[in-house]
Amino acid sequence: MTALKKFQRLESPGLWRESPEAQRRDVILSFGNASLMVSDSAERVLTHWSLAALERLNPGQMPALYSPGADSGETLEIEDDLMVDALETVRKAIGRARPRPGRLRIWIVAATAAGIAALALFWLPGALVRQTVAVAPPEIRAEIGQAVLAQMARAAGTP
Repeated sequence: MTALKKFQRLESPGLWRESPEAQRRDVILSFGNASLMVSDSAERVLTHWSLAALERLNPGQMPALYSPGADSGETLEIEDDLMVDALETVRKAIGRARPRPGRLRIWIVAATAAGIAALALFWLPGALVRQTVAVAPPEIRAEIGQAVLAQMARAAGTP
């Protein structure tokens, strides 16, 4: 069983290097459900690589060069187009499923900004009027109202 539904079993040859100083070895790659198994010609398993951790070191170039992680010294060279396509399909699917950092933060900031804008638009004018009315005593309010009425009468005429 493989990670891709169209393959029951997928194997291909490749060249594996255990470390940057080691010599490359001919290996057989077996594409599994969650891992890539690397074995020698005697079918002894040399290593397993998680498909989720697989990184391509030379995108778009052939032969494809893969590593099981950024900090690993192991490399795998694959010339089989079908195996490279299968690995790239799985890598793209895993990449789409990974979380995108910052998206939740953007939504939270946008919702907070929209809430503040709505408060400023709908609640703030009424609150300012209520606060002003509550602070000024009735005599002062009447005096201010008469002054505003006199000013408007000079500009617009008598009421």
